Amino acid sequence: MKQVLMILVLLEYCLRKEVYNLMEFKNIVATLYLKNGKAVKSTTDFTVVGDVYELCQLYNDSGVDKIIIFDLSTEDEEHEKNINTIKNINRNIEIKVCAGGNINRIEDVRKLLYAGCLQVIINASKPLSLELADQVSERFGKDRVLLSVSNVDFIFKHQQAIEDTFHELLVLDMDIIDALENLTSTPYVVMFPKFDYDKIVEILGRDTVRGIAGDFINVPNTDVMKLKSRLST
Repeated sequence: MKQVLMILVLLEYCLRKEVYNLMEFKNIVATLYLKNGKAVKSTTDFTVVGDVYELCQLYNDSGVDKIIIFDLSTEDEEHEKNINTIKNINRNIEIKVCAGGNINRIEDVRKLLYAGCLQVIINASKPLSLELADQVSERFGKDRVLLSVSNVDFIFKHQQAIEDTFHELLVLDMDIIDALENLTSTPYVVMFPKFDYDKIVEILGRDTVRGIAGDFINVPNTDVMKLKSRLST
C-alpha cells in the first residue's frame, strides 16, 4: 500500500512538472516471466506468482499499456508450452504483448508473431542477434523487432545497424541510458530495478523514452488506472 501511495504522489509531481503532456505517448509496461507455462517471479527465481491468465487479465483491466513476456525455457518442449501459453494470453486480453527469450532462429519469431505478439525482443548478448534481427526485420518489418540491451559497448559497435533494424530498445540496465542516448536516437523502454521516485520523474521527461517497466508495476495492487486518471485531471 505504501508503494502504491508513493506512485500516486509521483504522478502529482509529474503533473506539476508537465510530464503529463508526455505521458500520452509513453507506455507503462508490465513484465511477465514464463517457466513451464507458469508466471514466475524473475529470471532467476522460479517461484510461481499466481495464475498467469488472471495476472494478464489484471494488467489488461488495470490500464497497463503493454506486457513484455520473457520465455525462460531451456528445452524445445518447454518452449512450445510457453508459446502456447502466450497464444492463450493474447486470445483473452486487448493490450499489446511483446515476447523474448529463447529466440534462436526465425522460426521462433514466426511462432511468437503467429501467437499474437505485436513484437519480438532479440537479446543483444547473443552472438548472432544482429544477423537474426536483420532477417526478422526484412521478413516481418522493422516495427516488429525490439532489442534488449544491457551493455553500451554493443550500441557503440553497431550504431547504424541498430538504427536500421530495431524499432525500439528495452534497456535492462538503467545506468547506461546517458551513454546510450549519445550513441543512438532509437527510442527505448527502461527497466527499473526498484521504485526510485526522483529517477522515474527524470526518465519520463526524456524525449527518447517510450515507457518504463519494473517490478513495482507488476505488483497486482498497483492501481495503474488511478495512476493515469490522476495525470489526466
